[in-house]
Amino acid sequence: MLNMITKDEIRKDSSLKYHFGSKHLKITHLFFADDLIMLCHGGTKYVQTIKKALDKFNAISSLYLNLGKCIMFCRSLDDETKKDICNIFPFIECKLSMRCCEPHLCKGLKKLEALNINCCDCITDVDMKPISELTHLKELQISCSKVTDHGVTFLKGLHKLALLNMKRCPITSACLDSLSDLVGLHYLNVSRSNFTDKGCDKLSKLKSLKVLNMGFNDISDAVLAHLKGLTNLESLYLDPCMIKDGGLMYLSILANLVNLESLNPSFTVITDGGLQRLAKLSSLKSLNLDVRKSLMLFLQLLQGFATVLAVLKPERLKADKAQNE
Repeated sequence: MLNMITKDEIRKDSSLKYHFGSKHLKITHLFFADDLIMLCHGGTKYVQTIKKALDKFNAISSLYLNLGKCIMFCRSLDDETKKDICNIFPFIECKLSMRCCEPHLCKGLKKLEALNINCCDCITDVDMKPISELTHLKELQISCSKVTDHGVTFLKGLHKLALLNMKRCPITSACLDSLSDLVGLHYLNVSRSNFTDKGCDKLSKLKSLKVLNMGFNDISDAVLAHLKGLTNLESLYLDPCMIKDGGLMYLSILANLVNLESLNPSFTVITDGGLQRLAKLSSLKSLNLDVRKSLMLFLQLLQGFATVLAVLKPERLKADKAQNE
């Protein structure tokens, strides 16, 4: 009966809007009878219409709302509109507590191009299955989630993926088996995960990579040998991995990394002597060398790099100056 009365009131005003995304279905509102849950357009005019319908229903049925037990949840409403609604219905506004993201709810969003569910530690491998159906996805951010190598296997078919952020995920270098076919991947962040040298040879297949962040992983010099074919690489983050002077030897012979502009080997075990191997990386513009033994010596070695920006700690630089005076 309440539904019929509400429909009748809505027909009297053609300006009332349909329920979100339901215009083609002619749905103006939804009622669930168990606890009388009402879903409607969040506007004062619509709420006033609902109020009229409820008043008529009360008069006919002698059933009344217990306003002391009524609450409301709002989506995308400004404070002024919420205040106006509360003047019509003195409801208490509450926040809906739900799982931070239900990826299966995205299944119908076939044209979705970007999905950010960073820091959702409730996201696991099972949630990757519905995401695998979003074939237009270009950006996926799942950092700090519980996705493992198995979950990454579901991403094989996302061939339009250009950005993938898996920072702080419990993944290993074995997940590169699943990612190696994503030839359009430009940005990959696997920092603070469980990467080791084993399996990193698959990096050589990601030839479109522009940014690679492998910081805070248990990797060594051997990984750098697999970067030879990444000629589009612009930024490389290796802090603070077990990269030694031998690792820079690999970089120095990779003269085809002509686009490498940013390199961060800070807090590695590279010595100042080993830094001489960087001389062939003439495209460098940004170099983070925090905590070096002799910064002044390094700066002398890089006199030919007019565009290099050395990111150093000021107090460390002062100490080196004093030592060399």
